[in-house]
Amino acid sequence: MKFHPGAFTDPVGPVPDRPNGRDVYWVTVWFDTQEAKLTTPALLRLMTFRIYNRQATIDSEPRHQQNTHCISLRVEGDLRDDEMVFDAGDKMMDWYVKQFNAGRRFINRQFIFRRESVV
Repeated sequence: MKFHPGAFTDPVGPVPDRPNGRDVYWVTVWFDTQEAKLTTPALLRLMTFRIYNRQATIDSEPRHQQNTHCISLRVEGDLRDDEMVFDAGDKMMDWYVKQFNAGRRFINRQFIFRRESVV
């Protein structure tokens, strides 16, 4: 299996994306070039705001693997509609904020804000 860098790192290094599968969705938050300059806490607040306000996309794969300036959060479960997917994204974002605050996760800025998309 080929290693695909993920949107996040931990103190040891890059955290690979977990695989797609049945009942797996990706909530993607997109950023413009100015937002790429935000501090990590500000970027996390922006992500939380956009997911809560449904200003994100729901995808079948992590968009950050093909596109720059976005982060996709993996959510899974028997999520019957978009509202359920966004609600799961809200909960996942809460988990990531706690991980960042504890120093266990970081945004892989070099990968997320790279110059060119893979596609």
